[in-house]
Amino acid sequence: MQKKMYVLVRSEFSQGYVTAQSIHAVSEFALEHTEEFNEWNNSTIVVLGVRFPRGMDRWEYILRSKGKVFSTFLEPDQEGQPTAIACYDTGELFKDLRTI
Repeated sequence: MQKKMYVLVRSEFSQGYVTAQSIHAVSEFALEHTEEFNEWNNSTIVVLGVRFPRGMDRWEYILRSKGKVFSTFLEPDQEGQPTAIACYDTGELFKDLRTI
């Protein structure tokens, strides 16, 4: 299965804020995981909604426990809370999340 860039964003945000947080997360991923970012090569990106701020912590735990390559963006305007996660993966883990 082909890998894609999956971005998990808190779904309660406005569309403009979702866009900004998604860009931040992918930029963070590029800084932290250069090899995987270059492999992705600006190909397919999928933005998915995560409910509630605590859902981001849950997803970080899941991704870490599965050994996935990901980066989390912590938004200063949200008291340093995680607002978006970028993960380069085949996406099986995300099949129950909805695109936003």
